[in-house]
Amino acid sequence: VWVDASLQYLTNNNLFGYQGGPIILAQIENELGGEVDPETENILPNHTLQDYADFCGKLAKEKQSNVIWTMCNGLSSNSTINTCNGYGEGGACSTTWLEEHGQSGRIQIDQPALWTENELGFQIWGDSPSNTSDYFWGRTAREVAADCLRWFARGGTHLNTYMFWGGYNRGRMSGASIMNAYASDGIICPHTEPRQPKFDHIRQLHRAIASIADVLVTSPTALGKELRLQYRNATSEDNVWITGTKQVGFQYSRVDRTILFVENNSPFEVDVRLPVDRESSGGDAERHVIIRMLGWSAAVYASGKLLYNSTHIEESSMAYRRITREVFQLENWTSWNEQIGARLGPSAISDGRPWELTRALIISNTSTDYIWYTTSFDWDETLIGEVNLEIETQKATAISAFLDEIYLGNVYNHDHRDGNCTLSIP
Repeated sequence: VWVDASLQYLTNNNLFGYQGGPIILAQIENELGGEVDPETENILPNHTLQDYADFCGKLAKEKQSNVIWTMCNGLSSNSTINTCNGYGEGGACSTTWLEEHGQSGRIQIDQPALWTENELGFQIWGDSPSNTSDYFWGRTAREVAADCLRWFARGGTHLNTYMFWGGYNRGRMSGASIMNAYASDGIICPHTEPRQPKFDHIRQLHRAIASIADVLVTSPTALGKELRLQYRNATSEDNVWITGTKQVGFQYSRVDRTILFVENNSPFEVDVRLPVDRESSGGDAERHVIIRMLGWSAAVYASGKLLYNSTHIEESSMAYRRITREVFQLENWTSWNEQIGARLGPSAISDGRPWELTRALIISNTSTDYIWYTTSFDWDETLIGEVNLEIETQKATAISAFLDEIYLGNVYNHDHRDGNCTLSIP
C-alpha cells in the first residue's frame, strides 16, 4: 500500500526522470542482512532474506518499470542495483567494495558503481569524537575529500553525501540514541550555517570532478589498472626511490586530455614521482615531476596540472570564526515546572503491563520525546539494607526515577540498536 501510494504521488506529479522530473533513482529497501535474524525478523515467514530481497525487486519493477531501482548495502535482487553505504575507515566503499564488485558481484561488470551514503557522522548522546561508543563522528574535510577522490579514481559514477545537511532527529524510529542535531557533522550544520572549512573544501571538490566528468564518463574504468608509483620518505635523508604498493595512480585518457588520480594510502608523508604525459612533456616519455603528499591523502591532475588536493584547504575557508554576540531577548516564551509523575487525562494510558514508548505515543496521539511511567507497590518493611531499582526497558533510552516524588537518580543506555536491557539505580 505504501509503495503504491508513493509511486502514484510521484508519477502524478511528473517527478521521475523519464517524465522530465528530478528523480533519476529510487530505492526499494535498505541494508538487508547484517545483524538481522533471518528467522525471527524476516518479513516473509519460512523464506530467506534473499527471498524477501527478490520480492522487493520484483515488486518495484512491476509497479514502476521505467525507474532505475536500487537496494543499499547488503542483499539485493537481480532487478536492482546494489549500492554502498558507509564511510572511509579502511576504504570500505571507496576501495574494497569496488574491488569486490559490490556485494552483488556485478558492480562495474554490468552495473554502475553508486555510493548512496557517504556518511559524515552522527553523535551519540554523551560521546565525543575521540571516545565514541557505537557510532562515529568528527570526519575532517581532508578525510572526506580523499575518500571521494579514491571513489572516482576507481570508476565510481555517483556519490551521495549522507547527510549534506543535517537536521532534527526525534524518536527511536529514525535514529536510536543519535542526538537530536541529526548528522551533526554534515557539510551544512543542522541550523543551516555552512560548516567551514568542510563546506568550501567539498564545494571545490565538486567543481574539480565536474570539470573532468566528460573524460571520466567516456573512458573505461581504471579499477584494477592502478599505476604503482615511486616514492621516498619525505623526512629521511636517504634519496632512494621505491616502487610502492600504497602510492598509486589511476589514469583516464582521451585524445585531448589525460586525468591522473594520485593517492598516498599510508600514514607517512612521502615524495611521489609522477609520470608526465607526452603532451605536457614535449614528447619526453621519461620525464617525471615530484610532488609531496601527506599521509592518507589524494589529488587529481588534468594533463599535468593540479586540479585538487585533498589536504590543501584555502586560507579563506580556515578563517571563518563563529562569534557569539549579545543574547537577544526571547519573546513570547513561557516556562513552567512540570509535575512529577503521570497524571490522568486524555493522553494517559492505564494498563496492567508497561508500554513501550513508541507504542504509547502512537496510541495517545502525543508528540514528545518524553513519557511518564507510574506504578505502585507495597513495601515489605522487613526488607533492610541496600535495595536496587531495576527497570526492564529498551536500549537507546534514559530514565530519571522518583519514589514518592523524591528523586532517586538517572540511568541510561546509549546503544545505537534495538533490543531490551535492564537498567539499575541503587
